Amino acid sequence: MRAYAGIDVGTTNVKVVIVDFNGRALARRSEPTPRRNDEFGVCSDPAEIVATVERLVTQAFADAELREPLAAICATGTGEDGVVVDTTGRPQGLAIAWFDDRATDDARELRSTTAAYQARTGLEIERLHTLAKWRWLSRRPGFRRETDGVWIALTDYPAYAWTRRPFMSETLAVRTAAYDCVDRRWIVPLLDRVSAPPVPPVVAAGRAVGTVVAGPLLSAAIVDYSTVVAAGGHDHPIAASAILAGDRTAVLDSMGTAELVYALTDAPFDERPAPRYVSRSVPVDGGSGSACLGPFEFTWQLERLMADASPRANALRAVIAGAALPGAPGASGRLFFPLDAESDSEAFAAEHTDALWARALLEGYALHTRRILEAVVAASGARGPVYTTGGWTNASTLVKLRADVFAMPLFVVDEPQLAAYGAARCALRAVGIDNGEPRITASRVDNDAPLAAVYDRAYAIYKAHIDRS
Repeated sequence: MRAYAGIDVGTTNVKVVIVDFNGRALARRSEPTPRRNDEFGVCSDPAEIVATVERLVTQAFADAELREPLAAICATGTGEDGVVVDTTGRPQGLAIAWFDDRATDDARELRSTTAAYQARTGLEIERLHTLAKWRWLSRRPGFRRETDGVWIALTDYPAYAWTRRPFMSETLAVRTAAYDCVDRRWIVPLLDRVSAPPVPPVVAAGRAVGTVVAGPLLSAAIVDYSTVVAAGGHDHPIAASAILAGDRTAVLDSMGTAELVYALTDAPFDERPAPRYVSRSVPVDGGSGSACLGPFEFTWQLERLMADASPRANALRAVIAGAALPGAPGASGRLFFPLDAESDSEAFAAEHTDALWARALLEGYALHTRRILEAVVAASGARGPVYTTGGWTNASTLVKLRADVFAMPLFVVDEPQLAAYGAARCALRAVGIDNGEPRITASRVDNDAPLAAVYDRAYAIYKAHIDRS
């Protein structure tokens, strides 16, 4: 029996899942994503990423007690970071982390001068997008626009290292903010505008890029020269694809290091502007229709508020760890607006006990996520169940609060490494295997009707406020 490996090069952890031809998980491995700092902020060394991936694949292969080399392998991961490689395949420097702030000013300038392209890229340019990072790099002293090298996304770098074939997974190309999602090609004027390095061909997820021709996995007989390497893509959509393969009408709320609400629509990607709170993308498999995405930097904000040892932070940590929510819905007397500078958490905290502050804060974040969910559902037409996944789903009190605030049941995905599992399914597709619905189970979390009624009234107030801002 030959098996299939899925890799998730995540913000916090690198994860590997090995499945059989029926999509049944045989082994899982995970360890922290290696990071380092340059003089400006957080980066990754592509060689360290590949070494970590290869170590985890080797361990998972042994755990699964496999006797034959892997049949196919595929990687998903963070969407915006990457590096130039020269003609010998050597990376020219470090990959700037997607969440790094160094390109904030560049993003602001690009937003004001390239708005005409937004309807085709589906994105309003932010500091995290590759286009802003390219502009930042172009302004560095001694920068020289490489003409012989090529840009490789960090997520795609292991596949490039194994096949020696430059490419970019399509949903990663979308995250550059320089990809035309209508005509499915690079927007050359935008690339020229930021002096971007040469970009590679774009490949949809689940398409074969090549076979393994180099690397220690080959010499260890974990792969062989026939092992197919498939294009993967952005981790949130790849995770969602594992759910939507069983129900195309479903919605996924991915609560990882970054949060993203995701749904598909049969409507083609055209030049209509995306509604507020929604960005647009292409389906992971490169097919017809389009995808609607609602991003929210929930983790960054929450972890910032839990970073010290104050009683307030301790109260918040206790709830995240599973303690009951203190007080009653709306007990603080007013709503917390996460995106409203006038209701900064410090000012809000001064008016309430630590426990009520923690409750109001989590209620505010849940209300905002409901607004994003509502916008994604309206834009996509998806009317199926809402699944949720990611590390924050381990916080049972938080998940139950969201079910009450959303006024609907939530289905918590039991697969702990859904993005890597989705990548493994892409590996299966690359060799022509499609066994229909994925082997995914989910635990239902019901909402409490009386609490939902209270939150419905709060949501009406919240929605009216933020939609005016």
